[in-house]
Amino acid sequence: MAVVGVLAAVALPSLLEHLARRAVEGVALQLVSDLQYARSESAQRNESVAVTTSSLCHVIHNASASASCTHEGAGVSPASALLKSVVQDSRPAVDVQPQGGLTRLVFEPVGTTASFAGTAPGSATASWHVGSSSGTLLVRVQVNAAGRASACVSAGEPLPGIAVCPP
Repeated sequence: MAVVGVLAAVALPSLLEHLARRAVEGVALQLVSDLQYARSESAQRNESVAVTTSSLCHVIHNASASASCTHEGAGVSPASALLKSVVQDSRPAVDVQPQGGLTRLVFEPVGTTASFAGTAPGSATASWHVGSSSGTLLVRVQVNAAGRASACVSAGEPLPGIAVCPP
């Protein structure tokens, strides 16, 4: 019985770290997918589509609408402008942080370019840090001025399917 207890004590931290890494990977890839969706919806609808973001959620909506992300969830006015909303669940293993004051990202249908509200003027990218609460893994999700979303690992061990960020 003591051997089983020792084995469990050795394996449990490794299992928990593996689960935290998979959770970070899942959240980062979900965000990239949603940003690509917003860009494609802008082109398909031939209208501006916005992503309103915070550490709590992100909302994809018609750019003419107003949206918010709060502890109560995501909201859009008018409600018919909502395309998709994602509220971060309460898993303590994942922390999502928009960078540089990013609050709103707008995809334009012509040329499918992107502009960023809440960031420094002339900013070439919008980015989020998606990380483990332990700080051992950090994935950077970014959208460039052409509206292309991508992810890369900026700290920690590489993840399958996500490249390591260039130095």
